[in-house]
Amino acid sequence: MDLMEEVGSLSLVARSLQYEVRESAGASRAELRLLRTQIAGERPKLQTLVDSMATVAPQLRICAPEEADCDCAPDPTLMRTAALQVDAVRASLSSLDAALAAGPRGFDSLDQPGAQYPGGRAERALEDLNEACDLFLDLASGRPPMTARLAPLSSPRAPSLLPPPIRAVVAPRVAA
Repeated sequence: MDLMEEVGSLSLVARSLQYEVRESAGASRAELRLLRTQIAGERPKLQTLVDSMATVAPQLRICAPEEADCDCAPDPTLMRTAALQVDAVRASLSSLDAALAAGPRGFDSLDQPGAQYPGGRAERALEDLNEACDLFLDLASGRPPMTARLAPLSSPRAPSLLPPPIRAVVAPRVAA
């Protein structure tokens, strides 16, 4: 399997775990024990994810999205940003390990400014991991990062990032 495909496929495993942890809010201790076991079982896949990212990152040739073609010069800032995502995923895995080691407390609801994590520190670690993977994949594929694609409509960049509006088709009136 191509390493980039592997990164994409394994990031889906991480995303699935994040949703399961989020849905675990209010679960019993026995259910949380099963969830911890499930995450521990998937942990080797998450390690493979970061290993694949680390292997492919130096081989990437990332250009500014608007200039992406065969002759573009790699953008050093985008290349560094992609490499930093490998470190972010490693840090997220360490946070996830710490949350799992905390037992059921690692799943206690966590409120932070601007964000709520019903699945606690475990959910937060998986969210950070997923965001880093998403940015890595966006950069590697030459897409503008998700944050740029979701620019507010009032943003001066929004018209170039959003598709044109779909025009409503009005059906002709039929005389009755």
